[in-house]
Amino acid sequence: MPTEVVVSSELADFLLPVLEKMSVKVTVPKRGEKKSWIDLAERNAELAVMRLASQKYTCSDSKKDNQVVNLSDQIQELFDFAHPIVTVFGFDISHLSGVDIVASSVCFRDGLCDKAGYRKFNIRSVASGESHDPLSIYEAVKRRLMLCDKDSEPLPDLILVDGGLGQLRFAQRALEELNVQGQVSLLSLAKREELIYQVGSSDGIRLSRRHDVLRYFQQIRDESHRFANTFQNSKRRRKLKSVLLSIEGLGVKRVNALYQKYKTLDNMMNASVEDLAKIGNMGMNLAQKLQGILRE
Repeated sequence: MPTEVVVSSELADFLLPVLEKMSVKVTVPKRGEKKSWIDLAERNAELAVMRLASQKYTCSDSKKDNQVVNLSDQIQELFDFAHPIVTVFGFDISHLSGVDIVASSVCFRDGLCDKAGYRKFNIRSVASGESHDPLSIYEAVKRRLMLCDKDSEPLPDLILVDGGLGQLRFAQRALEELNVQGQVSLLSLAKREELIYQVGSSDGIRLSRRHDVLRYFQQIRDESHRFANTFQNSKRRRKLKSVLLSIEGLGVKRVNALYQKYKTLDNMMNASVEDLAKIGNMGMNLAQKLQGILRE
């Protein structure tokens, strides 16, 4: 049983009477790290609902699984692109209250994910503790395309960024600075409304929820979101592990035992002091110190 549950204000009234009877603390954060947990959970829930509602494809390297038909032609016709859309790079940003900002770039070819083309980036242009997703998108797009040049890799036919007009305009800036705006098409997909934005227009394009192109773009967006979050969580785990190892008396064996027992940071943070104290016989004093650091 967790000692604390972090919830949104919409759920607080419903959960508070039940959890208080169980002596569980209910926290409704307005800002800071815990508020960012709620925001991330809500975004993941929205994406999951949309995935179920539209019965989207899953990332696959098999045409038999995806059964993608004429996507290239459909995209070219819908957005009046000058060339067929075979290769798509999808971009997303992930951070925790502006800390450990990372970007993902996923690659899809002929409607199928190509993990050999995946890349991830630590964002350098935005100061830690701040949040500027459009600027982060600019940096990620520019660095990814510069890698194409460095590694003699063909440019994508299309870049799809997660976000609205702000992200689109900053991505366009990256294309213009590299002088490839005539070779690489650009779109953005805004969450919730699922509007698609194109360079040269401030009006979003709304496709049917069942449209093959929207479902394909959602798949790319969800995969770039997953890849970015996985990288950000991994970075956070490594950072926390370094902090844990700096605690006098904890040591490598106890830190490894903690991860073996609780698997995730959330499980570790929700563990009681009594349960933590049992790991490697660390005792109550060290367990209390550990819990305080985990919940900072």
